[in-house]
Amino acid sequence: ADDAAAAVFDRVDELQQIVSDFSAYSKIPAIEPKRGDLADLVAAVVDGYRAGGPTMGFERRDGPWLADFDEKLIGRAVRNLLENAVRATSESGTISVAVE
Repeated sequence: ADDAAAAVFDRVDELQQIVSDFSAYSKIPAIEPKRGDLADLVAAVVDGYRAGGPTMGFERRDGPWLADFDEKLIGRAVRNLLENAVRATSESGTISVAVE
């Protein structure tokens, strides 16, 4: 139960950040690329969606997936894709995510 509550609070924080970002949408955000493993970022975002809703699967193929990217912006894009997938999938469905 504590894990589920923590996941909900994390998602609320993320949504509050998205709302804040939309309010400043007229400004193009500065891109701050840093070296990281893209698969690690995607896995972390997927983990935030595992509590409740459709079953969420993640597969990392090969790797590591090192690249220079803006973690905040890419994380937001992945969350947007997952939100769309959750809305389009029944509670008993499965969403599969892979980095390949």
